[in-house]
Amino acid sequence: MKNNARALTILSTLIFCFLLFGCTEEQEESDTTPPKLILLSSINVGDRSVSFNWSWGIYESEGVEITYYRNGIKKVVREYGVDGLVITNLTNNVTYKFTIVVYDKAGNRSNGFDVYATPNTPFIIISPSSADEYTVVDSLVKIDVRFNRPADTIPYYPISGFVYLSTDYSNVSYTYYWLEDGEVLSILSKEKIDGFCPIFPCNLYLSFKFMWIGGASYVGISDTNGMLLDGDQDGWEMGNAVLTFNIQ
Repeated sequence: MKNNARALTILSTLIFCFLLFGCTEEQEESDTTPPKLILLSSINVGDRSVSFNWSWGIYESEGVEITYYRNGIKKVVREYGVDGLVITNLTNNVTYKFTIVVYDKAGNRSNGFDVYATPNTPFIIISPSSADEYTVVDSLVKIDVRFNRPADTIPYYPISGFVYLSTDYSNVSYTYYWLEDGEVLSILSKEKIDGFCPIFPCNLYLSFKFMWIGGASYVGISDTNGMLLDGDQDGWEMGNAVLTFNIQ
């Protein structure tokens, strides 16, 4: 009898504990929270290609899915835990819409957002190619930069924000002119040579860079379709270029 009473007491205690406190392990709640969106840092185009780069910020990396249509056929590219993707085998001069979605291991998906890009052959500088390709006009230095196709000659931002003329000692002010329907950018120093070269010979640098204007957007020298200069000629747009001239 004592044993039966003791067993009943233990059973009653366990039932009470379960009802009041949930003494058994609670089942994990299923994860239904959508992942955070990526922060696009750049979208660059190249020959039949588009490159996407992003940051996860303070959050753990997840998966990224990019959907687009090629020749009317839906294409989906998915990668997990990466910081960038390259889409290839595209058609140049065709604008593509890419829908980007973030997903996690639990199968949750963020709302998608769209970006547009138009691949093309790189927009590059073809001359000058040597340190002595400049002329001197009334003690002012003149440099003619030729591109492989016409540039946008009416940029929204002044080119002084991303085209610089300088020496090892200081910046050099300049004026510029577009020639041959935008295929040539002519740079003319405002200062005479002996004003920015304290000793001879000296190096004069013409630099093409890019200015960040927010998000994944940059401005710089671009062609008439908005493709940014591939200054370092690595096959992708938005590469810095530094042309060096030896001033005698």
